[in-house]
Amino acid sequence: MQSFKIQKIEPSLYKGKVFNLEVEEDNSYVTKSFVVHNCDPTRADTAFFDRILVDNDLSKATQPHTESAGVRYWGTYQPHHIYGIGADTSEGIGRDANTMTAYDFGTHKNDISTVVATYFNNRIPPDLFGNELMRVGREFGNCIIAPENNNTGHATIAVMRGYHNIYSERREGKRELTVSTSLGWRTTRKSKPLMFFEFRKDYNDGLIRIFDKNLLKEMRSFTTMDLTGQQTSMVTRHFDLLMSAVIGYQMRKYATYTQFDDFIEDDKPLYSDIGL
Repeated sequence: MQSFKIQKIEPSLYKGKVFNLEVEEDNSYVTKSFVVHNCDPTRADTAFFDRILVDNDLSKATQPHTESAGVRYWGTYQPHHIYGIGADTSEGIGRDANTMTAYDFGTHKNDISTVVATYFNNRIPPDLFGNELMRVGREFGNCIIAPENNNTGHATIAVMRGYHNIYSERREGKRELTVSTSLGWRTTRKSKPLMFFEFRKDYNDGLIRIFDKNLLKEMRSFTTMDLTGQQTSMVTRHFDLLMSAVIGYQMRKYATYTQFDDFIEDDKPLYSDIGL
């Protein structure tokens, strides 16, 4: 049998059915040209989320009640509720996607957090994505928005500087008595596991409600190796919508509800980030 080295792997746009061939026991089989091992990551023992819980939510998942410019909505704005949005940014060239997840955190810190809107687009440029984030943020009461502060995130944040409620991180210098403010959410090797474990715990405890099938499917496929960044194949696995959901869930700690005596002034920000 002659072997051939894979030269390159490129993603392609496809819409339609995908067939999964299976055989008994080790799920491997021989064709006229190849020996094939069909590995399904959703069956791995390294699943990060409880798949019984995820499957249960998948059975209850619903279609969005409306869709606008690619944003899918499962809820409408309630003036007395707290909202927050997380965003994962990319180059928007078809490989990974610009995504956002909006939450309704309820009226108290112990309320169930519900995903009320999601967005997934692997073609939109980072700057235009910033405009979409601001549009959805205004729809949910000028709520706090946390775009990930990575290389492409800078372009998104630059467009959003006119939006008053962007999450900001305050950093104190170690050697000098200086304090700097950085806009956007910074995911690091240290913070990423903490974020995901916190999200998983609260999801398992029934504190997070999700109706988006695409988000739930990403959760079902996500493994501990994806969390640690260990590559098991030549193909990079992307969990962009899940990343925006995990970032967005962190915003429940920073979004606050502002009470006015007898009225709420027009265009007055309802929510503010600590330190802004």
